[in-house]
Amino acid sequence: MPKGYDQVGTSDVTGKYSVTHHDAYVYVKIDRNGAKATIKNLTHLNNAQKQAAEAAIDQATDLNTMNQAISTATKLDGDMGDLQTAVNQANEAKTTNNYLQASADKKDNLNSAVQNAQAVLAATGANDSANQVKALTKSVNDAVDALNGDSNLANTKKQADQNI
Repeated sequence: MPKGYDQVGTSDVTGKYSVTHHDAYVYVKIDRNGAKATIKNLTHLNNAQKQAAEAAIDQATDLNTMNQAISTATKLDGDMGDLQTAVNQANEAKTTNNYLQASADKKDNLNSAVQNAQAVLAATGANDSANQVKALTKSVNDAVDALNGDSNLANTKKQADQNI
């Protein structure tokens, strides 16, 4: 097989100008540069994640393995986008009464979850897997959902009304 190509098919054929049987092969060039360009164009991966994806492309021995590396990186890019969205929503939540009137432990949990997520989202972040990124996203979303400022405010108003 020629270097830099992947065999994707073969068959036994009879030659047009001879009656002998011989093999016919179909080759596809492995385009590592195109694959790396795809990785570079992903917008949410941090540097470590991009480097790992490019290394997987370099180590791929066939087209299927290389395509799987691209697919894995693309899926992780989407997961990182979901994490960024969760962080953005959490930061918006910090401007609401639900956060401002929340219990200190609820605020701390949200702040901690956002801080952990931002560490991965940073360009210098670690090469976290899709499962780790999904867990961080869930942690941020759960911390937002757990805020109890609205109920605290409602309880305070109720008590104030009862005292009048």
